[in-house]
Amino acid sequence: MSSKHVHRGRKRHRRKKPKFGPEPLKKWVTPRVLLKCFLSVAVAVGLFVYIYFYFLRPGATERMEIFKGVYFTAVELEQHQGTGQEIIIEVQWDTPGVELFIPQFNYIYLNKRRYKLNLSEPHLIKNDLEVLVQSSRYTPSGLFDSIPFRTVDNVETVVLDGRVSNIFPNCFTLWWDREGNVHAEGTKPPNPDNFRNATMGTSVQTWQVWDGKVDYNSLSNMYTPYPRMFIGVDPDTKRLWLMCFNGVLGSHMGELAQSLGVKFGGQMATHSAAALIYQGGLSLYYLALKKFLYPAA
Repeated sequence: MSSKHVHRGRKRHRRKKPKFGPEPLKKWVTPRVLLKCFLSVAVAVGLFVYIYFYFLRPGATERMEIFKGVYFTAVELEQHQGTGQEIIIEVQWDTPGVELFIPQFNYIYLNKRRYKLNLSEPHLIKNDLEVLVQSSRYTPSGLFDSIPFRTVDNVETVVLDGRVSNIFPNCFTLWWDREGNVHAEGTKPPNPDNFRNATMGTSVQTWQVWDGKVDYNSLSNMYTPYPRMFIGVDPDTKRLWLMCFNGVLGSHMGELAQSLGVKFGGQMATHSAAALIYQGGLSLYYLALKKFLYPAA
């Protein structure tokens, strides 16, 4: 009869490897997986932002007063005029309660950038602004540079209380003095000595309307639809027009300004710099991350 040896004692168990923890996580988290996750999140956020702001875009709206002395108009462009919408803000700037405003820039530390990027809507609400426009490009302007609270420099010239941010040699200047009168500089580059009595001023790339007449040679891409931002004034009636377009021919922009009564006006910014936001709605042009940001000190 054979005998069986029986091992008496504790039964040994193999230790199971954990499904979750530092070791499995190291194998799962690879550069390729991280890249896929980042791209998926970026696409999801981009889609959400596009849908969110698409439904906030106004439909065609006849001229209406959105604030005392401030008027709003939205028009769908016809095929021969361009694509998308044109948004027109008309401001009677001598109306009590109406104030034109440019964000303070960093003029003390000249070796540092002049602005920080803020989200547009909180900036508009914080400063109790009815209308917000972006009149200048900024640099650096790459996608990963255009994140909140990054420091940037404006490209075009900005004037505030007699101080000049920088001299951009390829632009004209539109500025207001302490008496509330507006001045259109017909020469470039701007002369800083002219702004000693200025409360605020901004650059104009070119004068499309001068003394009420349209200059059809003012733009090299006059008959090509681009996202554009336009500023125009009538010094006699103290009216200001701010216009933003999805994609408009320069010729139509000048003719439209003339028909509205603009005496001096021109293109401020194009492409990704063209943006206009107003209380009660949002108009987005050239959809990009930087569109939701606004340079402010």
